[in-house]
Amino acid sequence: MEVYLASESDYEKSIKLFDINGAEIDRIKAQLTKQPKIDNKTWYEIGYQYKKTFDFNTSKLKSGIYYFESSSPFVIKNPKRKNDILVVYPSNTVNAYNKNGGRSTYTKPIGVKLSRRRPTELMRQGLEFWKWIPDQDYNVDYIADEDLDDYKNIKAYKVIIISGHNEYWTRLGRRNFDKYINEGGNALILSGNTMWKQVRYEDDKVICYNKYHNDSLVQDTLRTSNYAIKQLNYPIESSIGLNFTKGGYGIQEDNGWDGYKIVREESILLENTNLSNGEILSVPSEECDGADLIFENDKVILDTNFIKFYRQKLIGYDKGFRIKETNPAFIVFQKTKNSGVVINVGSNTWCLHGFEGKDEQLVKQITTNCINALLKNKDLF
Repeated sequence: MEVYLASESDYEKSIKLFDINGAEIDRIKAQLTKQPKIDNKTWYEIGYQYKKTFDFNTSKLKSGIYYFESSSPFVIKNPKRKNDILVVYPSNTVNAYNKNGGRSTYTKPIGVKLSRRRPTELMRQGLEFWKWIPDQDYNVDYIADEDLDDYKNIKAYKVIIISGHNEYWTRLGRRNFDKYINEGGNALILSGNTMWKQVRYEDDKVICYNKYHNDSLVQDTLRTSNYAIKQLNYPIESSIGLNFTKGGYGIQEDNGWDGYKIVREESILLENTNLSNGEILSVPSEECDGADLIFENDKVILDTNFIKFYRQKLIGYDKGFRIKETNPAFIVFQKTKNSGVVINVGSNTWCLHGFEGKDEQLVKQITTNCINALLKNKDLF
């Protein structure tokens, strides 16, 4: 890999390489040089025009998330693809929120074309999970969002984990994810606001106009807007069983319980938690994915007019807000008799407020239960 580091002056330094948990993995003696002054007018699109600091041979690194000193994180893939679990790093979403170089998808004016050749930071919504899973007894590989566009990068795994806040997806990435599930692969979605917006790639850039009518250079279904709009003809719930329209915001305008009210205490996903129906699992959610629910007497179930799958079960639900009251949900579903199983916790802060909140141990136990159940193809219905 090529490494580009900023320096205020020219000097030699021993550069440390760290893994996601801050353990030193390697040291490289490098000659640092003063880099060009940041141009906030164009660098968000053309990328940082730094001079290369050094080349680094990554062949001895196992698949994971790493960083040099305090620099941008990077993902190492496993070219052999022999492990059981694949964790997807939400690089598209990281790039969309990245203001370095002057613009992001959220600045005014927005950055429509955002280069990946810019400094980034680790996403806070996924960090605690990414630090946790290497210490568990699992064989795990990692890829970034861009790698989803090539099906061979995902087809060999037993379980794919979508973690943190994975909002921006290419159409091909979604198609490959759906193909993986339809062909029997399992997935655990530890994210919320998932698959909300469509993007596409151009060289090293991620393109997102954010509004359908502003993106007229491609066919209608490839325009970069919310997947929820009918013109894209690709409902979010068809892939993940929930969507942001039905979930919305938790912490900001929350009429619920800052977590999930349990409705299926007998689920093996709740083993070793002692949670009972009606109890609350604390997962304060900033953004949530939800579903239409049916409230009958003392029972709460999924409305199958919203998702018509072979099997689906509600584990817990909350009350959120997006224009009107919504129902964030924690579900498990199977699309067809021969497809894989998907568990979706529906919260973009499951791996943040869940993993370091008051119910931290319960959330981690449930996450472990989910992974084990999917690895062993247990009956979750």
